[in-house]
Amino acid sequence: MEAFSDTYRSLYKPKLNLATKYRRKMLKTKCLKACFVIGCTAIFIVVFNPKYLPFYRARIYSSHNKISFPFDSNLSMTGIYVFSNVCIESLDVPILRGKARDRFNETKKIVVYGGHNRNPGAVRLRVAGSKNSRWNHWDLHFTDRTLPGESSIHSGDTAFFIQPTCPGNFHHFFVDEFVPLYSVIAASNRLHPDSGSHVIYRTPQNSKSRCSDRNTYEDFLWTLYVNRFHDVFYNFPANTCFHHAIFGSKPALERPRDVIDHVLRFYNMTSSSPDVRVKASDLYVTILSRQDRRILNPEEVAAFVGDAGFRKIRIVDFGTVSVRDQLRIMSTTGVFVGVEGAGLQWAVFMPKGSYLVELAWPQKHWGFYYNSFVDSFEIVWKGVEVDDVRLNWTSYERNVRGGVPVKEEEKEKLKRTHPKNYFDNIWKWSDIRVQKKDIAGTLDKVYKGFKNNIERQN
Repeated sequence: MEAFSDTYRSLYKPKLNLATKYRRKMLKTKCLKACFVIGCTAIFIVVFNPKYLPFYRARIYSSHNKISFPFDSNLSMTGIYVFSNVCIESLDVPILRGKARDRFNETKKIVVYGGHNRNPGAVRLRVAGSKNSRWNHWDLHFTDRTLPGESSIHSGDTAFFIQPTCPGNFHHFFVDEFVPLYSVIAASNRLHPDSGSHVIYRTPQNSKSRCSDRNTYEDFLWTLYVNRFHDVFYNFPANTCFHHAIFGSKPALERPRDVIDHVLRFYNMTSSSPDVRVKASDLYVTILSRQDRRILNPEEVAAFVGDAGFRKIRIVDFGTVSVRDQLRIMSTTGVFVGVEGAGLQWAVFMPKGSYLVELAWPQKHWGFYYNSFVDSFEIVWKGVEVDDVRLNWTSYERNVRGGVPVKEEEKEKLKRTHPKNYFDNIWKWSDIRVQKKDIAGTLDKVYKGFKNNIERQN
């Protein structure tokens, strides 16, 4: 019947004469011309509107500073802006920002002194930052006046103005904040013990959210030789001034392992001598234990690892050890086994040629992630799909529902429907039981290539 309908429509489709076809073609041409003219006019208005000129001048000024300041001669990144003589000053009337639970009052403003060939006034500057943030902009106030003298507190030579996303989550801290910040600091020649630079944030942290806790991994910030006080800009004392201010951050590493080597060298966990080689026999297989998305049988998994031929095996819960100890553990790990999650981000601190074995259950809405990520850090990825997945309603209720129990009728509905989003996903908060049939083949392959791969890479 469907085929007959298609045929019927094709046979009885009305035919257009030449005049009608010509009129339609001309109408289409006129529409395209009109769209082109409107588009060009809009671009002309935006580019030459005085309202927007300070923003474009900011880009020009940033490139001009590459000549003015020797220390940032490598800062040629799009979206990174450099200004001199920048102060944090009080606002006459606080400004309410944010939405819902993330509302906050800005009590201070950022003032750029000296004119810099621009019209005085406020400018919203769009900067480079994580795509996960909606705060990749700064409101700057430009003035022709010279920098105040005695009333100012000159806090340091350089300040880096950035915006983190979820600094209490190691993956987001490392990807969205640390690596981009390392890139900009290194490019500005401020990666040395005497720099005393400041890290300043666009928004405050939410004290009720574990995700926004900026102190969890701050030990990494100390490797960048920055001041120990890092906070939202309006928590700095009024009239705090900096010789140079750099706005925005983005990853720009030709060799991603450079940031790993820098951190390990800072904590004396690696040798910079090319004569010292990593031996596979000195490295461990580390099995990651978690509070959520648990491996219910970690001891059995350790036995499976031993059956594959490995002898140095350990089970570790990173929630109970310091950042320094986590680095020490990972720098002596050759094979890292764990469930997909932020904890696997630590895999990048293994020696080159090491293996990450990621456990996931894509058939139930929790898939693999690190297969496209660790390769740039010279880590070999292997994935294991687990079949025995067990819902953990207590974990889901605690993390998603704020401790409110889920009724039995809703549980059945949630099992049948697609997850609402990445976070509100009952399968994300599940536990697993790893069967030998799931992982044995992968462990055998890893063991066969492990020794040669480690010693060849290092």
